[in-house]
Amino acid sequence: MGGSRMDLGPRSGHPIAGAAAGAQVRTLASQVISVLAARFNVPESQIRREVLLDLIETLVSDDVMAASRFLDDLRLQRIPTETLVDEVLPEAARALGAAWNADQISFVDVTIGAMRLQGMLRDIEGREAASPDLRGRPLRGSALVIVPSDEQHTLGALVLSNQLRRAGVSACLRIMPGTNHLRDLMASRRFDTVLVSVSAGANLDLAAKLVKFIRMIHRDAPLGAPPVIVGGAILQSGVDVKALTGADHVTSDPLEALRFCGIGDERERRHQRA
Repeated sequence: MGGSRMDLGPRSGHPIAGAAAGAQVRTLASQVISVLAARFNVPESQIRREVLLDLIETLVSDDVMAASRFLDDLRLQRIPTETLVDEVLPEAARALGAAWNADQISFVDVTIGAMRLQGMLRDIEGREAASPDLRGRPLRGSALVIVPSDEQHTLGALVLSNQLRRAGVSACLRIMPGTNHLRDLMASRRFDTVLVSVSAGANLDLAAKLVKFIRMIHRDAPLGAPPVIVGGAILQSGVDVKALTGADHVTSDPLEALRFCGIGDERERRHQRA
């Protein structure tokens, strides 16, 4: 989370931690929401302002059960899971980063908050897996989601995996896997696509090597290598990610990635036309 710091409010002079951070983080979060809304040209109401503010307070709370109660409260409010996972959790992560950039919370608070976000996402997925509405649903395809070595940001890949599963795709997430593990995994399972999450430009070289490795281990496979798609925050950098990595496609939109690979309804239509 390096780079220039955002001037979002008065500095405290000293990082604050734990429950004492709650009020200041909530105030800062309110400013962050306005910045995010302006940046993406969307009304603040669409970011679920109050839900996001409550979540940020939860993330810096000293109460270890606060996250679980927060999720229970959202279910009582009938907040859709997709809204929480696709909008609120990522915005909360950005708000924590902005608060750290503004010297309002410590790096320890950011780390703990990020771990709690990941824990909440795992909790959500665990409850989704037990839902009668999702059990027995036919799979539309399979995807391997990879976070390369040296990546510090994994929440985006976790959110992506959840989005794929909600779309009926079997998502296998691997964080910083070794080459031997990847070789064994892809020898034992056939994936319809491989999605690589990259957040920083310094990791483009690693992503390029990963693309070459995946194609190399499939060189004798009857169907060849699955399409490799690169996404993540790196796409906002303005560099030609596709050219620099050799990926088949670049996007951070999971539905676009599925369409590119012909997974799901589009694949079925192709089979019908054939």
